[in-house]
Amino acid sequence: MKKTTKLQARAATKTAPRSKAMASLVARFVKLSASDKELAPTAKEWAQVLDRETGLIWLAGYASFTRLPHAKAMEAAAAVNVGGHVWRAPTIKEQLSIVDYDRSAPAFDTSFFHGDSTWCWTSTPFAGSPSDYAWFVTFTYGYADYYYRNLQGLVRAVRVARASQ
Repeated sequence: MKKTTKLQARAATKTAPRSKAMASLVARFVKLSASDKELAPTAKEWAQVLDRETGLIWLAGYASFTRLPHAKAMEAAAAVNVGGHVWRAPTIKEQLSIVDYDRSAPAFDTSFFHGDSTWCWTSTPFAGSPSDYAWFVTFTYGYADYYYRNLQGLVRAVRVARASQ
């Protein structure tokens, strides 16, 4: 039987409210401290963001504030050291999941995510030429495209909850 972590269980119970009225009371994103403590939505400082809809936990800002080619960006995401967790770059589907199409420049909820409206690498290779190109998501308008891996962009970091949480 698969072991469920506290954060996964909390996310699961809060993503499936019993009524529409109840759904409006449950926020999709939750601010977390570096030690995984849930913080108030009004908290001024936080390190991570729990996405109750996907069960993913995001680094609140970019993994590197320096633009990097794809390989270095993947290394930067894996090198994130917040809470002793294992971090990685998101897939294209994961990164598109935080796009807010009701916003632009940036097209994400700035109440939870730090950063500007730039494009960010994903870990997903472009199937047409996987060794040369990879997918990115631009947070100016919330669309995806692929670029040559040597071009420089930013990267976000994501993780799943650990069994010990």
